[in-house]
Amino acid sequence: MKPNYVIITRGFFKGIAGEILSMEFSLFEEAWALIRVYDITEYSYDYKEIKIPCKYLQPITEEQYRSFLLKRREEEMQINCKDIFNAMLTTNNFNPSTIKNVIFNDPATIVIWTDETKTIVKCQKGDTFSKETGLAMAIIKKCMGNKSNYNDVFEKWIEDNEDK
Repeated sequence: MKPNYVIITRGFFKGIAGEILSMEFSLFEEAWALIRVYDITEYSYDYKEIKIPCKYLQPITEEQYRSFLLKRREEEMQINCKDIFNAMLTTNNFNPSTIKNVIFNDPATIVIWTDETKTIVKCQKGDTFSKETGLAMAIIKKCMGNKSNYNDVFEKWIEDNEDK
């Protein structure tokens, strides 16, 4: 069965596109659809399922749905760029004494912090292990809340500049 795509036209999720997973019909109540939507609330690439009245849905093509996903990804990258910029501003106050220990174990760099958290960064396929780069990336990752999405910005800008 070919998937059906919709955009939500009203309510809290207005403007969000999704894929219809199932529909519920009743003789006495309005029809409802279970929709899988792209979730960017926590910079994730996950999908969430929501139940919404069918009267709030407008059909769209698969091409429109894919375009929506690409646009959301671009918006997410812009948000990530702002986070990195803000992290750079606050790293001027970075205190090196918050590093308790650093373990270099090719291809990984592991930083143990004085708050007992740890940050792990690894070389990506095709990269050459560097202690300096590993430590720098671990510090940036920690400044951005230890989220793994910090690297997406580097990939985006490196890819963009390689295309030119």
